[in-house]
Amino acid sequence: EPGELRGRSIARLSDGEIVETGLSIDSPQLGQPFVHPETTGLLPMHIVHRRSVDGGRSWGEWKRMDTAPNTAASPCSMAVLELADGVLAQPYECWKEYEEPAPAPQAAYLRLSFDRGDTWPEWQLVAAAESTYYWDQRIAIAPDEGWLAAMFWTHDSRSHSHRDSHLSWGLPDGTEWSEPVGTGLPGQHTQPLALGGERLLAIYPRRDEEPGIVLSHSRDSGATWLRGEDLWLYRHGGSAEAGSLTSETL
Repeated sequence: EPGELRGRSIARLSDGEIVETGLSIDSPQLGQPFVHPETTGLLPMHIVHRRSVDGGRSWGEWKRMDTAPNTAASPCSMAVLELADGVLAQPYECWKEYEEPAPAPQAAYLRLSFDRGDTWPEWQLVAAAESTYYWDQRIAIAPDEGWLAAMFWTHDSRSHSHRDSHLSWGLPDGTEWSEPVGTGLPGQHTQPLALGGERLLAIYPRRDEEPGIVLSHSRDSGATWLRGEDLWLYRHGGSAEAGSLTSETL
């Protein structure tokens, strides 16, 4: 079908199979923007997967993942996760359809497959709040006990302002999640890296008065962060990016 394919990401499963996740967006009509200028709804989007069993030398056809009843679903550039019990999980967030005038039911989810990705019958809410948007979830799996760490670019829809990155912990099977809590990290889309034990890293872009890319370290599962040990992976050297401190979109 005509359209665009964005945000592709790859996961290698324990059996050697490679699964690629993509975001398929239906082609707009002439002059139709991706985000509706009045409703802020999005063009029709579909999470798609394809597979390779020979190390990426050849690939199967793209297959849509059914996300009903969640609409306007995006995988947030997250690949499929293989959980400790062999269940596959696809992280995603939802918004609202293009012409929908009602407020968006934004939320972060996991979609679960018990047959290695042939079907995705169950889903689990990861994070949602009435006036808080948990955007661009990034999930890491702890290497020892399999706990899941999810971090979010967090936005206050009432004040139209960004908050600090938030963190939630999930059971190894993805079925229960803690309430997201603020980390104090001034990041947007934030990638956690679980090192085992209580050690957790967070990599995130800053677009405030000190723009750049930062790595922060926690030794107590994200309860506190050793900000004096921050590692700057990149410094912009300029002032805050235009429009980075507040947002009137989505």
